[in-house]
Amino acid sequence: MTMHPFRKIIQPLSKLTICVYRVGLSCTPWLLIALATGFVAFTHAEAEPSLLQPALESTQPAPQITQQQRQLEQEQEQEQKILQELEAQAQLIAAQQLEKQLQQLQQQHLRQRPQYRAAVDALREGDTASFLQLKEQLITYPLFPYLEYEYLKHQPYAAAREDIKAFLQNYNDAPVARSLRISLLNSFYRQQRWTEFRNYYDPELNHTALKCQFQEALYHTGVKDQSIAAGLKLWNVDKSQPSGCDSLFKLMSKAGAITEALAWQRYTKAVLAHRYDLARYLESFLKSARYTSLAQRYVSLDRNPNLLGNRDLFPERSAEISAVIAHAVRHQAKNDPRKALAHWEHYQQQHLFDVATRADVYTALARTLYDQGDALAVAQLVDQQSELFTVDFHEWRLRKLIGEGNWRGLLSGIETLPQALQEDPRWQYWYARASSLLGKNTQATQETYRALAQRRNFYGFMASDWLDNKNYQMEHKPPPVSNTDIDALSTLPAMLRVQELRYHGLLTEAHREWRASTNIMREEQLVVAAQLATRWQWHHQSIFAMIKASYWDDIDTRFPVLYREYFEDRVQQHQLPLPLIMALARQESAFNAGVVSPAGARGLMQLMPATARFVAKQHKIPYKKTAELFNPAKNIELGTQYYRDMLSRFGENRILATAAYNAGPHRVDRWLSTSAGKLPFDAWIETIPFKETRNYVQNVLAFSAIYSHHLNSNERILSAAERKRAL
Repeated sequence: MTMHPFRKIIQPLSKLTICVYRVGLSCTPWLLIALATGFVAFTHAEAEPSLLQPALESTQPAPQITQQQRQLEQEQEQEQKILQELEAQAQLIAAQQLEKQLQQLQQQHLRQRPQYRAAVDALREGDTASFLQLKEQLITYPLFPYLEYEYLKHQPYAAAREDIKAFLQNYNDAPVARSLRISLLNSFYRQQRWTEFRNYYDPELNHTALKCQFQEALYHTGVKDQSIAAGLKLWNVDKSQPSGCDSLFKLMSKAGAITEALAWQRYTKAVLAHRYDLARYLESFLKSARYTSLAQRYVSLDRNPNLLGNRDLFPERSAEISAVIAHAVRHQAKNDPRKALAHWEHYQQQHLFDVATRADVYTALARTLYDQGDALAVAQLVDQQSELFTVDFHEWRLRKLIGEGNWRGLLSGIETLPQALQEDPRWQYWYARASSLLGKNTQATQETYRALAQRRNFYGFMASDWLDNKNYQMEHKPPPVSNTDIDALSTLPAMLRVQELRYHGLLTEAHREWRASTNIMREEQLVVAAQLATRWQWHHQSIFAMIKASYWDDIDTRFPVLYREYFEDRVQQHQLPLPLIMALARQESAFNAGVVSPAGARGLMQLMPATARFVAKQHKIPYKKTAELFNPAKNIELGTQYYRDMLSRFGENRILATAAYNAGPHRVDRWLSTSAGKLPFDAWIETIPFKETRNYVQNVLAFSAIYSHHLNSNERILSAAERKRAL
């Protein structure tokens, strides 16, 4: 029989495998993988025709054809088995090679770390000679770019021009290259070196002042038309731009580019944004009687929506005038929606309004009409303008029905939702729940609960409780990531820099490197990055990487059990449920002990300094300064005590205590006063006025179920008493 084409190449491949095992690095495993995977396509291309040829050409009896086919199938099975073995061997070799490379890198970096510190110290002390000598010995060290940056940023550009160009080219992906580029651009701008500014400018720099300065550089180097056109886009916005743009704007004004019509456009934007200081500045550009009159009427209507009744106030037709009329209608709708609706119907016949504007106006009208009890008018608006009402409006309307305890209206409202919203777990749950509250505990209701109980979310856990299920469904699915994948990612220059920056305690720089690298990763790469961060015990970055990748089912990575000994001590002391407290810390900080929120909350349980001082004083807890909130033990001590205070204040109810932890106890008191103890517990949660707090409470309760699973606890997200209590 003629030798099959596969055998012609499998023999040398076998020799290559032997070569790899005997010689090692001289036969690269990556080449082997490429060859092995390439043979799949080759084998199919050669084998498929041979399956047809016997049936078409042979004159042998049918049994002989069957025997040939069976023999060919056996050959193919054998060849496939060999191929799989070769691929497995290649992958094993590649993994071993990568692991060896990592070990070598780690040993090398271990030796270089003291040299790096010595170089930093030498530069700080002004010992340039020692610094340069040490720097040259650290060319292979991941943080060499940081040493180079520290040196170059203090060198005269003329003397270091070539080194700077090489640095920016070689390390363009590193944040230090961005820092050096910005420093250079600032220097060139101060010296009015416009050509150099143009040469070094990078449009990827998301910096408004630099964008303005680049257009100024274009202007001074002869590209005036392009510069002015781009400058006008930067100028015509509804807010004041940074001072770095002032010089460009003066050039544009001097050149006559800022016309009265353009100034009027920006003026209207400023008024609609209620930035009256900017509007007053722009009045200096409005010289003609027409525009000064328009400006006066515009501001008058913005401040007094009742002037809508003066139908002759704006006989002109323009996009800007339409915008202020719609704005005034929205304002008037807050106090007198029926009058606002009448004005709106008139002005729609006289002016043109885009779809977004019409949607905003109708939403404002419908909300106020509903609050004033005119449900019929709302129903008519929704029916007549159904395409203009957004998901947010529909959900707002359903929450109003929940807050009223109008279960029949809620069922009808859910039935009229767009299909996509009807299938949302939230509204599936509430359809079943409203049916139960009406006594319609039908088979369909139970089936809905059973379907929801298979999901890992707040509504799934609630449905599971209504069914008295023993366990919650976790839907855990580890990502298909191997140690080789993680090792490969860890050898990238950016990841090596992150690791070394963290070793040296340069956490801000490490976060910048990580963010710059992960911002350009695909979803599958982000999942690997999350596993790498977990390997480094950098868990908050693991969590955020999984969120960015939209990979929700790896609950081990997304919900790590951290600082357990600190939490256990305090929850025992305060008689708190451990899963709930860990869930709260996970929601607050993603277990980042050093995080500071935009509002100033600090640490694992995100305590405001004033709250920490109050709790410490009230309970005689040793506490001296805000920096202590970055100490996990102290933060947990104060945070758990504050949560215990909230539980005590609100009758041991975890729903109310959790809401108070986020929004403050006084707001919870106000919300309880509004509901007057008439709402089922889940209806009270669903109608929390602040979306942030509503999501917060649902997340913490749902996360507590996941931590119960991790901690092998039988703790439910709510007790029977909490579920029975009306709020």
